[in-house]
Amino acid sequence: MRLRGNGNLCIGTTTAPTEKLLVEGTSRFTGIMTCSSTLDCTGTAIFRNKISSTLIANRVITFFESNDNQYTGFGINSDQIRYQVASNAAHHTFFVVLTLLHRIN
Repeated sequence: MRLRGNGNLCIGTTTAPTEKLLVEGTSRFTGIMTCSSTLDCTGTAIFRNKISSTLIANRVITFFESNDNQYTGFGINSDQIRYQVASNAAHHTFFVVLTLLHRIN
């Protein structure tokens, strides 16, 4: 572990960190990890859901939420991958760059 004079910290490497935190190797967060900007992953991102509430237990990635039952995102049940939208009025649109390919209302 190395703490630089500019406040940057590296763990598991001697490479001078250019970020606030540089970790080489496997990491584990057991609490809440908040990302208020961009999460940039150059490898594989694995999201595991361990929420006990039955209302939100099937969520893995949530993009928009208005309450426990109204959200847009992806989830996993025991036998399916879920794509869920917040309401019956939601539109499903598919784009390539800026060109609309398909819309499901």
